Amino acid sequence: MLSILNGNTKVPFQVIGSDAGLMSEPVTTDQLTMAMAERWEIVVDFASYANKTLTMKNARDVFKDEDYAGTDRVMQFRVGTTVTSTTNNGAVPSPLAALALPPIVKTTVDRSFRFERR
Repeated sequence: MLSILNGNTKVPFQVIGSDAGLMSEPVTTDQLTMAMAERWEIVVDFASYANKTLTMKNARDVFKDEDYAGTDRVMQFRVGTTVTSTTNNGAVPSPLAALALPPIVKTTVDRSFRFERR
């Protein structure tokens, strides 16, 4: 389970995509449960954390062993005090992608199977 911490306080972020691509709309959370080899895309608003150091951590203690010391610390963000560009600094759009979901009520059968023993 990944989270971003400012000291001991969790920092909220928006999840916008996964292995399957963009989600239909952003989801705001302060933790993300991941399995091995999964890919997630997030957006973090660092505006409130000027001149702070934030740490992305793995809270699951998967490798809590002296041979793997520090594996709970995934990434560190050192947030500066100046903004050099305001390009793309707006809110995350919603919806993100138009998903072609199947109809909720189906009136036909896609496939039929016959199981028997000979």
